[in-house]
Amino acid sequence: AGIAPGEVLLVVMGHSRRMITTYLGAIALGAVPALVSTPTPRIDLALYRRRVEALVAAAEAAAVVIDAGDSGPLREVLSGTSCRVIAADALAAEPDESALAPAAPERTAFIQFSSGTGGAQKGIAHTHAAVLRYIECKRRDHALTADDVIVNWTPLYHDQGLVSGLLAPL
Repeated sequence: AGIAPGEVLLVVMGHSRRMITTYLGAIALGAVPALVSTPTPRIDLALYRRRVEALVAAAEAAAVVIDAGDSGPLREVLSGTSCRVIAADALAAEPDESALAPAAPERTAFIQFSSGTGGAQKGIAHTHAAVLRYIECKRRDHALTADDVIVNWTPLYHDQGLVSGLLAPL
C-alpha cells in the first residue's frame, strides 16, 4: 500500500484478529502504528473526525487504516483528512516479505495516545527496547511463564490493554 518504514499509521479498527494482525504487520514492516478507538454510537461524528484529524496532525500520520467492514460509514467520516484512508483488507492481499524491516532497538515501535481526559490527546513514542524492557520487568515481577493465561478487559488502544493484554503474552 506504499507504506514505508518509519511512517505512522493510525489503526482505527474494532477489536478483532484483523486489527491485531494489522497492528503487528505494521510493526514488522517497520512502520509506527498507533491504535485509535472507533467512534461509539453516541459520539458526534463531526467531533470524532476532528479528534482523528488532530491525531493525524500530531503524529504526522501517513495513513489511517480502517476495517474493510467500516469502509462505508467510517471512510465517509474520515474522508478529507490530511492523509490516506486505507481499508485493512488492501494491506493483507499479497504479503511481501522482502518489505519487512528488522527492528532496531532505538527505533519507535508504536505510538500510544493518552486518553485526552485532561485536554488534547498526546502521543507517546515507545521504542522497541523500552517496550521489551517493560515486558521483561512484568514477566519477572509477576513470575509469568509460558503456561500462564492472561485475561484483560482493557481496550487495546489503552496502554495496559496493549502491553499487558497483547504484547506481554506474545
